[in-house]
Amino acid sequence: MTLIILIIAIILLIGYLAAVLFQRSYARRANDIVAQKDKLAQINVQQTLLDARKLSLTGKSLHGYQRLEADYNDIENSKFLHIDQLANSVVFDSRGLNVFKTRDEFNTLDTTLKETKDKIASIQVGLQKLNEVDQEHRKAVDELRTRYDKLRKKILAESFKYGPASEPLENVLSGLEDSFAKFVKLTEAGDHSSATDVYEQLRVETNDLEKKMIDIPPLYDKLINRYPANFKELQTGADELTKKGFVFDADPNVVISDMRKNHEQILNMLKNLDVKKTVDAQRLLEVQIKTLYDTIESEYSAEYDVKKNDRRLANELAHVRAQNQELTLEIDRLDQRYILSHSEVEDMRGWGEQIKSVSAQNNDNKKRWQEKKAAFTALREVQNGLFRQLNQISKNQKDLYVTISSYPQVFDDLKRIALQYAGELSNIRRVLEQVDMPGLPADYRLQFISVQDEIKALNDMVAASRVNLDDAQRQAHEVTTDLADLKASSSELYNNANLAIELIHYANRFTDRQEIMTALQQARLYYERDLDYSRTVDIVGRALNQIEAGSYARLKEGYLNRNQTPF
Repeated sequence: MTLIILIIAIILLIGYLAAVLFQRSYARRANDIVAQKDKLAQINVQQTLLDARKLSLTGKSLHGYQRLEADYNDIENSKFLHIDQLANSVVFDSRGLNVFKTRDEFNTLDTTLKETKDKIASIQVGLQKLNEVDQEHRKAVDELRTRYDKLRKKILAESFKYGPASEPLENVLSGLEDSFAKFVKLTEAGDHSSATDVYEQLRVETNDLEKKMIDIPPLYDKLINRYPANFKELQTGADELTKKGFVFDADPNVVISDMRKNHEQILNMLKNLDVKKTVDAQRLLEVQIKTLYDTIESEYSAEYDVKKNDRRLANELAHVRAQNQELTLEIDRLDQRYILSHSEVEDMRGWGEQIKSVSAQNNDNKKRWQEKKAAFTALREVQNGLFRQLNQISKNQKDLYVTISSYPQVFDDLKRIALQYAGELSNIRRVLEQVDMPGLPADYRLQFISVQDEIKALNDMVAASRVNLDDAQRQAHEVTTDLADLKASSSELYNNANLAIELIHYANRFTDRQEIMTALQQARLYYERDLDYSRTVDIVGRALNQIEAGSYARLKEGYLNRNQTPF
């Protein structure tokens, strides 16, 4: 029990000592704040206020100054005293043990000091700005006066550069000078806040005036010197070409008249000092001028082309027409010997009609030229289209001529092939007739007869009074394929028939062997009755391999080395 009381007593003692320490720290910090307040009080803001009053402020500037003065008087007469009172309360309460009350009072004291510092700094900045604005405005008065003097002298001395804009520029300058006088009056009166508004407007409008005085001279120079010269030159050129019979899609006189009206409107825009509209309208006018220059130049060069093309078209028409006539005669000649199945006749007639159409279009174009009803550029465009048509017709006719020129050679080749294939078929028959075999297999005979009929059909085609080359070529291709197959079958038949005899002769050496005798009996049936020489070779060959391993392959290889297929 005694120990517990002792522990509680120690805790209370520690709490008491801590409270005393905290309270003393607040008292010390309160004294520091009072020292900071004394330093703020030593700042000579009052003298700065007196210096600002000498600026003879009026209007909004005076009201602003009075607010700053009232704010500082409140600090000097009230805030400083309030800080002292708060500091005394903190020091007094720090003697007791109510730490929380002392803390709250100290926080209020600290916040009040910070607010006072910020307010004094704000007052100093406001007073500094008043002084700077006063100096800036007085400097601006001198600068603007100098600028306006220079601008007026320049307008008077160089009025010829501004044309109809000279007087409006003077009026703008006069208005700026009136605003400038107001700015000077406000500055001298010390109403810098109102003067600032006037100055900002003056600065913007003065810069705009100076820019216009830079932009207008080159614009006016074009309007007064270059464009009228362009109009005159264009009018002269258009008149000369019109007298020579040139036709224009748009009447140059109307176009030039419109450009002159636009020119007058641009001068009025310049007089109104609307530089942006003047520039935009001037660009459009330059496009009109360039377009008319290009039109006149195009028509002038087109005249030369039209005259040159007229001669060229006459020659091209004559050439293509002669080409068509010559090709027509050749097709008529070939049509008597061959059946033309590729629309050769129809194509020639179509091209002939196209040539007549081109000739008619050319005549119509020449009529428009002679009657001065079309511009040379339009005439040239038509001529270029006719050239393209003639070039295509000429190309088509040349291609057809190359094609039909090959028909006689194709026909000769077909006759040669028909004769050649008939000879090859006879050779196959002759060779097989010399082979010692009992007959030809039925399937081979059918294949042979089929090829024989195909060759006969080919011969009939090429011997006709009018040959269909397409049908004959297809027949020749079919014969080529089938004859190749027949040769392969003939080679196989020839080799198997001869090889069967050799194998049978060789097998007769082994007649004492029952398997050989059995094989020979079977082979004879296939050889003599069925005419199946391939089966005969297979039966005898397998029997020989049973007697002598590998003998069949050796005998076959020897036969092939000694004999070449005659097909």
